[in-house]
Amino acid sequence: MVYFASQNIQREDIPMHTKWQAFSPSIEASQIGFCELSSLGALIVSGQDAETFLQGQLTVNLKTITDDQSQLGAHCNLKGRMQSLFRIFKLSQGSESRYLLIAAASLIPHAIQNLKKYALFSKVKLEQAEGLRYFGLVGEASSDFLTALMSEQVNAVAGGGTTYLPQPEGDLIICRLPGSIPRFMVILATSLAESFIQAMQKTTQGLSTEQWEALDIQAGIPSLYPNTEDLLLPHHVNLPELKGVSFDKGCYLGQEIIARMHYKGKIKRHMYRALLAESTEPPPCPGDQVIILDAPNEAPGIVVRSAKVKQGFELLVVLDEQYADFSKIRFKKADGPKLHRLDLM
Repeated sequence: MVYFASQNIQREDIPMHTKWQAFSPSIEASQIGFCELSSLGALIVSGQDAETFLQGQLTVNLKTITDDQSQLGAHCNLKGRMQSLFRIFKLSQGSESRYLLIAAASLIPHAIQNLKKYALFSKVKLEQAEGLRYFGLVGEASSDFLTALMSEQVNAVAGGGTTYLPQPEGDLIICRLPGSIPRFMVILATSLAESFIQAMQKTTQGLSTEQWEALDIQAGIPSLYPNTEDLLLPHHVNLPELKGVSFDKGCYLGQEIIARMHYKGKIKRHMYRALLAESTEPPPCPGDQVIILDAPNEAPGIVVRSAKVKQGFELLVVLDEQYADFSKIRFKKADGPKLHRLDLM
């Protein structure tokens, strides 16, 4: 049986895994790239007060998150610094709704711990999501490919358009990600994963996780890791521009400082895409510093994301806007490799 969340109807149908086993697309495999996103994890927030609780904790307005639209959002400390950064999904079945918050797997245990501090008087349940796997698809034909594979029109609205298809075997979620190249994240229950992987391996070409990370960097999608926790304001990673911050929904943790910095125009540090064209050991990783030459009193920049590419390493870097031409920027030390600014795609 296949459920259609948008219309709240259901119909008898062939099980999804059976469809996938018999799937034979008309699209050439070379047009679609596929990989498993094993570095991701998630937590689930459920219960009577789930929406109200998250509305008072996260930077994003929960009213903008629906069954067909996900959003980025951060959980901040009282000083407005991000402790977690999620892509947030609303999963509705009947009158009940749950929220799935996806982030770097290494951040999930601490994210749950931080949120639980404020959940004592709310009717909510916070738990690490078990039994889910995460996959990425990229290519100009990926929307048509997924629509054919699922036998259901996929929401291809860039920047978080979501299709939620709960199955008897578990959840199935498809999300269109930001960027100039069509990309989708597919989240599904472990019980569906093997048949999905087999269908993908027959009909797509393999993509490395480094290649996927580079696509995220090119699209300017930030992420947070233990090494960058409590260091960055949402503005530093361009989260307001990505619709991940609400300035009119009311109070949430860190809201006073976040709003003050926004309305007084005091944000001078922003996130930029850069290329490190030289080899370095160890390779760049989130939390590494970038040094500003001839400016000993300036705070160093911070690496937000890094991916190995043919030319070296692509990075997302937060630094003061006055140095955005990167002429004075070096990696880790004054005599370190030079960084070159690249445009976001």
